[in-house]
Amino acid sequence: MRLKDVALINQKSLSNNTQSNYVFKYIDISSVDSDGRIVLGEDVEFGEAPSRARRIISKGDVLVSTVRTYLRAIASVDFDATDIIASTGFAVCTPNYKVFSKYLMYALHSDTVMNEIIKASMGVSYPAISTEILSAINIPYVTNEQQSTVVCFLSKYIGKIDEQVKLLEKKVEAYKNLKRSFINETVTRGLDKNVKLKDSGVDWIGMVPEAWEVKRLESCIYEVVVKNNPVRTTNLLSLIKDVGVIPYSEKGLVGNKEKLDYSEYKVAYPNTIVTNSMNILIGSVGLCNYEGCVSPVYYVFKTNALGNIKYINYLFSTRAFQRELRKYANGILEIRLRVSASDILKCEVPLPCIEEQQAIANYLDDKCDKIDKAIELVEKQIDAYKRLKRSLINEVVTGKRRVA
Repeated sequence: MRLKDVALINQKSLSNNTQSNYVFKYIDISSVDSDGRIVLGEDVEFGEAPSRARRIISKGDVLVSTVRTYLRAIASVDFDATDIIASTGFAVCTPNYKVFSKYLMYALHSDTVMNEIIKASMGVSYPAISTEILSAINIPYVTNEQQSTVVCFLSKYIGKIDEQVKLLEKKVEAYKNLKRSFINETVTRGLDKNVKLKDSGVDWIGMVPEAWEVKRLESCIYEVVVKNNPVRTTNLLSLIKDVGVIPYSEKGLVGNKEKLDYSEYKVAYPNTIVTNSMNILIGSVGLCNYEGCVSPVYYVFKTNALGNIKYINYLFSTRAFQRELRKYANGILEIRLRVSASDILKCEVPLPCIEEQQAIANYLDDKCDKIDKAIELVEKQIDAYKRLKRSLINEVVTGKRRVA
């Protein structure tokens, strides 16, 4: 049965004449994950909200992301949705009498349906599906009585899987906190635990070894602004939090189906630091190991003779430094705060001699590598549980596994 036969889609939206002081919580695309979880952000006024904040939702609706469909962001609204608005990047499906909300969510999550949605999506780096095409997608359909049985079974077993995933995710977060603690303590105190300390005079830094200096970042790094030549073939680069900078398109720029203008993209080189002007506030910063280009919202930094690239990268990744950067952030919404390259460069940082920076970087490389390997093992367990969950949903919804 087609989706439009069992649900109304995008029935209610805020008008452009909505009072500017109307306050609501906004659900953007990043607020919904592949596990069907919805994370509500802070209150926002209509006058300051993104233009995409328009979809009015109600309890029982099912949200389906129509952009970057490969992320499988689908969730049922199982809470009071008064004064909660979703992005127009979602299709808001309101089930009719033929289908239960939870069943519809499970059906849409099944591989059978998701594969059709992904296949029907248009675009390369930002694939999307139109509401019209989505509404014509066929979903597995059974009677209301059978739907109830399916929902009861899946809710029971998926609940157990989700609990295991939560426990493992807490373990991952504990490892990441340990890693952050190691980095923060080492880049501000050094390796010698018995060294004499002095007040740095900077709140976010606190006490530092007596021999260290405190200088502006511009004393040891500078921004590299080289625009991309669209004629040449080069990798598009993607910055992954806690990982670094990786290529996500080996085909390069020539012949890209989206025909975007890459002339304003910046060239990044190995041994440079790449960071996002917005996401630097949450630690989106990494070392680049490839030659390629990044979009204009990224900054590319290189060190001079006073700075070790790895030490500076570790410094950027500390929570304390990120909090310091927030003083310079501009923007109307938490998710849209930006920091300029010039403001980043004027931040004061602890700066040991270049030899000590290298020693600190080597020490942290070893410590962080061990923690990262431990995290990787736990994340493999999480991935296994999530694959089990997907398989279970698909088998039950499509009738490959009978439940009673």
